[in-house]
Amino acid sequence: MLVADQFIGGILGKPTWRVMEPGEVTPDMFRVGPDGFAYAKVDCADITSIKALEKVGFNLIDTNTQFDRTNMGPWPEVVLPNGYNVRFAKSADAAAVEKVAATSFVYTRFHLDPMIPDKMANDIKSHWAGNFFTGTRGEWMVVLTFHGKVVGFLQLLSKNETIIIDLIAVDKTHQGKGLAAGMIEFAAKHCGEWGRMLAGTQLSNIPSTRAYEKRGFRMCGSSYVFHYHGPVKA
Repeated sequence: MLVADQFIGGILGKPTWRVMEPGEVTPDMFRVGPDGFAYAKVDCADITSIKALEKVGFNLIDTNTQFDRTNMGPWPEVVLPNGYNVRFAKSADAAAVEKVAATSFVYTRFHLDPMIPDKMANDIKSHWAGNFFTGTRGEWMVVLTFHGKVVGFLQLLSKNETIIIDLIAVDKTHQGKGLAAGMIEFAAKHCGEWGRMLAGTQLSNIPSTRAYEKRGFRMCGSSYVFHYHGPVKA
């Protein structure tokens, strides 16, 4: 039912759980604990689970949309502006990637939660990206450089012939130039054999949605993300 999340808990400084069966939570479970943070993701059509979470004291934080694209047909070529280049990450890129991750996200569920300070939300993304370089998360890391300096990254997972875009970010001073598309195209052409690419973004992140659709992605699912800061008092 509840699975401990040591990674997020270590950054927030409190016990953290992921709810695996949202439809089965009961008020009694949370009235006595956990005295910490819990989260759950449910399909937008799963009304039973939504009601159960709200009854316990979970709050809706984010609506997440999923997009996918099959590996059929040529990918539209992306011509990067002068000075930009895309390549696979090297170990020496770790600090630069973590800095981009700590300063470039706005719409994530951690940033949207008013009870999580921005500093902690930034730390979660920074350490999340950094986990690639320790070998604990991610199959590939693609970086975007400007005159040799890392200004963006794309972190990718691989599962059952599907490439999953885990994290993607471009430094704020370089956004709005279609640079993320260059990293996605590079991954599509250089990350081995695959049949499907899957990505997720927030409903409120209109620029990201438009960017995926422009590259041939189509919406394939949606889910609500709920957060709980407890315990609920009787």
